Amino acid sequence: MDNFHISLTRTVILKHHWIELFIKSVREKLSSFRRFVIVFDSLKVYCNEERTRTFLAIRIGSGYDTLTKLIESLDNCLAEFHLPPFYTEPSFHMSVAWCVGDYEREVNEVLPNLNTIFQQLFLNQVQSNWYNHVTYIGCKCGNKKFTFNLT
Repeated sequence: MDNFHISLTRTVILKHHWIELFIKSVREKLSSFRRFVIVFDSLKVYCNEERTRTFLAIRIGSGYDTLTKLIESLDNCLAEFHLPPFYTEPSFHMSVAWCVGDYEREVNEVLPNLNTIFQQLFLNQVQSNWYNHVTYIGCKCGNKKFTFNLT
């Protein structure tokens, strides 16, 4: 993976003439959010809704409250444009590897061993490697990228 991120919305299609208004709405909704910390937890397997890609991801262990509030704000922005909200029960994670196809069952079979290795790395490394200060929220619309700095 070369684009590490934590999704806060589904991938949606915006009409070109909506982009400026959408970005303005996002900027307004995110203006009250402060910087926060997330802590990585364990590995988990995910498959996209179409079951065409399988992902190995690092779950987020703390920071859920702020992430949930961010989703609520972003869902309000999406609703203004009649776009679908994020998942009802989000599972915050950062994908680190993926493959084409539905290999969820196969990867889940080796997941306990992978998590053992992951936890050993966690214990042997400086714990600062396992948390991240969230200082901005990014948004990609077509070929444009927007950054919303948190206070």
